[in-house]
Amino acid sequence: MATKTATLQLILALLADVGEAALTEINSADLPFTIPALQGFTTLLHTELQLASGATDQAVSFTDAVGMFIVSDEPFKLRLAAGEEQLDNLRAWIVWADDTADGIHQTSVLLSGNGLTAANITTYIIEKP
Repeated sequence: MATKTATLQLILALLADVGEAALTEINSADLPFTIPALQGFTTLLHTELQLASGATDQAVSFTDAVGMFIVSDEPFKLRLAAGEEQLDNLRAWIVWADDTADGIHQTSVLLSGNGLTAANITTYIIEKP
């Protein structure tokens, strides 16, 4: 049986103005260290949902995540658990573990709308084996 592996690479491009070429690009592949690959997992959860502008604490459920990538076309809000501090005005949320031995977060994250427009959310969650 094949061993599933996930790698993460981030590129940040700094522009002087809209439409211009990047002044600087910061690529995680060029850092003096590497972001560790997640190896040996069996479950990757992929979800696409439309989050209503007035949605409150809508759960995206999983068991025990070692990697999470949540991205949206519109701002959204995120909480790790009910009653916890809410992160506002997000377009992306990325969390990556050191390895697949220990999870980084269990059960779910709670998403809320931005109050103005619906948000199309895409999630990729890698479960601890």
